[in-house]
Amino acid sequence: MISFENMIYESIASNCLIHLPPRVSGLPFYTPSCNIFNATQKSSPRSKTCMHGTLENFFYLSKTSNGKSIVEMRSSYGAVVDSLLKTYMTINDTHAYGMACPSESIFSIHIRSGDITRGTYNKKSGHYEPGHVHEKYSPFPTSYYAHVLRHALQSNVDRIIIFCENLSNPGCSAFETFIVTLPRAEMSVGTSLQNDLKLLSCSNEVAISAGTFFKAFTMRRKHIHTFEYLSLHTDGLDCSTINFLWFEEVMRIGTNLTKYFMIDKKQASDFERETNVWKNNEYQRALINKDFKMNSTTCST
Repeated sequence: MISFENMIYESIASNCLIHLPPRVSGLPFYTPSCNIFNATQKSSPRSKTCMHGTLENFFYLSKTSNGKSIVEMRSSYGAVVDSLLKTYMTINDTHAYGMACPSESIFSIHIRSGDITRGTYNKKSGHYEPGHVHEKYSPFPTSYYAHVLRHALQSNVDRIIIFCENLSNPGCSAFETFIVTLPRAEMSVGTSLQNDLKLLSCSNEVAISAGTFFKAFTMRRKHIHTFEYLSLHTDGLDCSTINFLWFEEVMRIGTNLTKYFMIDKKQASDFERETNVWKNNEYQRALINKDFKMNSTTCST
């Protein structure tokens, strides 16, 4: 989703027509009904000097071709980009990626696994042997998801779904052992991307995980409630002083945002230091499942 956003920002900054791919890579089940847009609000967009490139090229774009910062562009044109992407992906109050949303209310908890928690146990030694993982994306502590789950169980939502690509994340394995005891709660493990995007996008409330995948399923509703983990304890935590991760993007959608953080400052600092460079080793995985007391603050638009 970041690649698409940056492509649109570049087009706006350069007064160019926006030519998004006619098919979305990785989403074989979806075909956009429209992929060419004019977001410049000018009658004669340029074409000869416009930037061309792959989605991967645009993913790493920090400045437009004429030197404008993507961050600055986001604050001025973020709403325009959101609107175009929702049209491109057919996302509205009743549909997500062209699929009709279920009638029941859904509380989704997304736990990232797979690419950041690869590994296996050596049956002879009994030790865990990590595979190749993204060092910059350490998993959120399971305690964060547990606190969100408690909130979900106290709500009147019809379904509570915990999404895991597989059970390689220690948190996913932990929840699997007792999910059967929780009313209205279920696990969604290894299901299709089509199914996951539909249910996540159609959720009334959603807890997001480490990384940028949340952008793919937080565009639909104007009044959803989003939950996220704040990695470091911050004194005087409130909406006027805290620099939320992805705060502008999430709040621009028109959602309530609840941020969970560890109450104990030393625990928060130690956890951040020990997991900042993620190796997915036995010690780090044990830290992920450690019991941390959490508090939260909520910001609304």
